[in-house]
Amino acid sequence: MRIAVLGDIHSNLAALEAVLAGTAAASCDLVLHTGGVIGHGARPNETIDLLRARGIEGVRGHFDEDVAWAGAVTVETRDGGRASAPGAGGSLAWNVRTLGYTQRQFLKDLPFSIERFVAQRRILLFHASPVDLRQGIEKNASESSLEELADDTGADIHLFGHTHRPFHRTVRGAHFVNAGSVGRPEDGDPRACVAIVTIERGVEVEFQRVDYDHERTAREIEASGLPGDGSRTLHAGR
Repeated sequence: MRIAVLGDIHSNLAALEAVLAGTAAASCDLVLHTGGVIGHGARPNETIDLLRARGIEGVRGHFDEDVAWAGAVTVETRDGGRASAPGAGGSLAWNVRTLGYTQRQFLKDLPFSIERFVAQRRILLFHASPVDLRQGIEKNASESSLEELADDTGADIHLFGHTHRPFHRTVRGAHFVNAGSVGRPEDGDPRACVAIVTIERGVEVEFQRVDYDHERTAREIEASGLPGDGSRTLHAGR
């Protein structure tokens, strides 16, 4: 079986379209995403709609969760009134305003993790770590920490993202595959990244880099009114 793993799309529709065209050409049997669906880019609704139309399963990232529930979260003020919870500004607020109802429901329905069994191997898909949406697994993580994670999860193959930097490590027979980022790579290569995991007698991982229209994405971000310079890393990959 060949599985295409899409990490951290971040509303970059052009990159997602290019990657999906590539994975179709590679004859992948299954396509999964590791969360980080929205954020930074200007096309959150269209990105979600494309994932939904293709039936691509995946998990939620921290920004997905924050935006999905932001409008419903309030806190009590000292005078007994109600106010929006902290952290509702900037890019989060823009996404809350921009997302349609069904797209926001899509984010609310994303699970924390997904478990699959392929060729008698247990696969665990999550965003950053098996227990936390924000604390990621780094490429230089100690072998002992990865061994401990593998003991805790019982999984043979761990698929995740969050750091935007791809890698594949094997520790005591357990595979750890960071898919990198489709929409916002931070490893010095600005091309969209997708991990192709082939599971047969063994487990092989290939990272494919896909060119896409960076200028289109940058123009969309600049025209959208998104706060900050969301297009800054597109050309440098950092």
